Amino acid sequence: PCQSMSLGEVAGVLKLSPGYLGERLEKILGSTFRSLLRDERVAVAAHQLLTTNLRISEISDQLGGQSLSQFNRNFFSAMSMSPRTYRNRYSARRRSLERRLD
Repeated sequence: PCQSMSLGEVAGVLKLSPGYLGERLEKILGSTFRSLLRDERVAVAAHQLLTTNLRISEISDQLGGQSLSQFNRNFFSAMSMSPRTYRNRYSARRRSLERRLD
């Protein structure tokens, strides 16, 4: 889903200069390309943590572009908890809610 990509690659596809694309993203969305990519990776990882049995290292590998330790730091920075804590906390809540809905 969130393969490793650079601002230059995206700008090339859009036929824009990297500087211009970066400026527009920051002005319109209030975030840098790198921050947007990190946030998207964290969102996909959070979904996968709750909906798959993949190991955290497998999720990190699928999202590309970072080491497992960097993935863990980025996830913690965005979610204020480790991927393991997130999975344990919210998987239990999800299972409980699903049982009530059945």
